[in-house]
Parts: sequence; structure tokens; C-alpha cells
Amino acid sequence: MNTAQSLLKTYSLFNSEKLEENNVEFLRVKMNWTMEPYGKQVVADKKDIRSGDYLAIMRLDGLDPLVMFGTGGHTGHSAIAVWDGEELYVCESTDANPFGPVCMWF
Repeated sequence: MNTAQSLLKTYSLFNSEKLEENNVEFLRVKMNWTMEPYGKQVVADKKDIRSGDYLAIMRLDGLDPLVMFGTGGHTGHSAIAVWDGEELYVCESTDANPFGPVCMWF
């Protein structure tokens, strides 16, 4: 494959009508990982989440599959649930953020 073809294929991981399909194919070819088809999204009830619960995040958006390829893992991001009194926070493991801490409350 020449450089131009490679650039176009990489671009298709980020911007394409077949975004998810291209990312699934990238993972199959480059990481030998065939993803199982997934059904409806399941949303956890807040009361079922405990402090310390690990959240493994994987999006088929171009960036996460490249992170997965680079690290050899099957996730693009990691987060942890933290309860502070009645407030639930989800904190992402990340480098220093120039905009402040990366925590969301629910």
C-alpha cells in the first residue's frame, strides 16, 4: 500500500459514512480482533455503581482504535466511579488537563 492509500484509510477511521464499520475492520486486520455484534445499549442504574468500580471505555471513533492498537489493549479510556456523599463522580485516567480535573458528576 502506498502512502496516499494509507493516509486515506487512516482518515476513514475518523471521518466517513462507514465510521464504525471502518474502525471494526481496522481492529480485525491490525489487531486480529473480531468484535462480536452488539445489541441495544444498556445503561446502569446509579444505585448499582459503587466507589472503585472500573469503567473500560471503547468508542469506534478513530482515536480509541488507534490507542488500542498502540497499547495492545481493548479499551481507549479508563475511568473509575467515586461516590462523595450523595454525589457520583466518574473520573477518567488521563494526563494533566489544561482545563482542570476530568471528573463528571451524575
